[in-house]
Amino acid sequence: MIRKTFQVLGLIAALLSLTPLIVADYWWIKVSDFPHLQLSGFTLLAIILYFFTFNPKWVNDYAYITILMGCFSIF
Repeated sequence: MIRKTFQVLGLIAALLSLTPLIVADYWWIKVSDFPHLQLSGFTLLAIILYFFTFNPKWVNDYAYITILMGCFSIF
């Protein structure tokens, strides 16, 4: 249960950090353009919580961490 919660929070962070890369002029896409520092902190928090809470041992865990680290490195 808690593992899925962390995964959902991490995926939300990933989606929010990738939306500014979409080339469109809609407000719901550009709204996540401004809080770069907060999104980076949120992504870093998701990575740290995942490592302290769980021991990655499945391919899905490594894919999840890779996606989050990629989104963290964008900013």
